[in-house]
Amino acid sequence: MSAERARTYEPARQVRAFYPSLHLNLASDHLKPGEPDLAREQLERAVRTLDVLPEDAYGAGIRAAVDELRQRLR
Repeated sequence: MSAERARTYEPARQVRAFYPSLHLNLASDHLKPGEPDLAREQLERAVRTLDVLPEDAYGAGIRAAVDELRQRLR
């Protein structure tokens, strides 16, 4: 892929980096009123999108929160 073409997709990639956090928050919100199945569904969506996270403190924090919620849902 050319550098020019890669720059075309950069904004979409940046938006996708928020998906894990979005699904993590939705999972947590479903857990509060006692909807564990819906929480698991959203958590799985978060897990499937973890690959878009940067390898920095933000990404590490989201990965840790996903692991923590996964443990709570077992």
